[in-house]
Amino acid sequence: MLPLLRMGLEQTRLYEHIWGEFCDFAYVFTEARRALAFHGKLDVQRDGRIALRDLLVIRSAAHEPHERAEAIRQLQSTIAGTQWRADNPSLHRTQWTSESFRLMLISRTTGEGVAATHLLLFLGADDRDEGTYLQFIPPLGISTANEDSRPSSHFYPVPTDCDPEHAEAVSPVEFASRIQGKRVVAFTGAGVSLPSGIPTFRGPGGLDEHFPLFGPFPGQVADWMLGRPRDLARVIGRFQASFITARPNAAHFALGELEGMGVLAHLITGNGDRLHERAGSRRVHLKDASQFVDTDEGWQWIEEGQFFLVIGVSEDEHGLIAYASDHALQVVAIAPERPSFLTTGHWFVQGTAEDVLPAIVEGLRHRHWSRRHGQS
Repeated sequence: MLPLLRMGLEQTRLYEHIWGEFCDFAYVFTEARRALAFHGKLDVQRDGRIALRDLLVIRSAAHEPHERAEAIRQLQSTIAGTQWRADNPSLHRTQWTSESFRLMLISRTTGEGVAATHLLLFLGADDRDEGTYLQFIPPLGISTANEDSRPSSHFYPVPTDCDPEHAEAVSPVEFASRIQGKRVVAFTGAGVSLPSGIPTFRGPGGLDEHFPLFGPFPGQVADWMLGRPRDLARVIGRFQASFITARPNAAHFALGELEGMGVLAHLITGNGDRLHERAGSRRVHLKDASQFVDTDEGWQWIEEGQFFLVIGVSEDEHGLIAYASDHALQVVAIAPERPSFLTTGHWFVQGTAEDVLPAIVEGLRHRHWSRRHGQS
């Protein structure tokens, strides 16, 4: 196991309520011809020590048939100049070892006739066959000029003619007055959990500050796999450990209060960190294709609101914001700077979520108190 960090006493006590969560993790980043995947398991001790028990990193790419041999040759040549010791090298499968790490290079043609190369890095004991590893990677294909230009991750079409500068600027106090007696649906992204110590995949403090999650094969992540496997394992392990050590911030608690006040009807989030639930929110829905593609349930949550409050989201990745706008909800974004998805008719509340949301809660409380005591 690879030691990562040790929690303080208070952090350990807080984690006891959800003991065992976030230990198993799996992330996959895909493009038309390339993929990067992390799969692993953390070990958490009762004294607060967190270690990385197992890790599998896979970097994959599809090639034209004539490109595959050259891609393999270049990788094998690069590996030969490092600390890795080869074990029965061949054209289609080679394995290397170095200390507690194992490296594997696999080349195969899929049932669809796609030639693919896979570079795998292992930490920990794992005796599964190679087919088990590769099932973590979605099908890789060769891109063509006829491919749909709309990213496949969209649940709903996203406009390209946004105009953030023409969104109306609104203060927290003014926004509180406008939502008095109305129903709000909130949509949160990674930015809301950043102050709690959970880094994003992209941006400041994110994984892509170390190596791009997308891009040419084999890329910088392969340089880490070959030359700095322990550092790579530590970066990924500490990224995952942040879900265990994180605590809800003021924005999470304020959203919980808005729900308790009857203002917040639903909270849709792309964050699996459970910080909203730990801060008191109960009507929390993890954004997933099962609610927006397989069924209409997710769209029905949005339609229950009159306002669509967007927090910690930098772009309309799946089309939820566009859907809310097209279905007559007032879109409102809270952010330090105007997000790219804003346009004419939207509202913008400038500031950090942990400052703005408590101010909105306080504004609603003040208006409620004033009405009860006959003040305007």
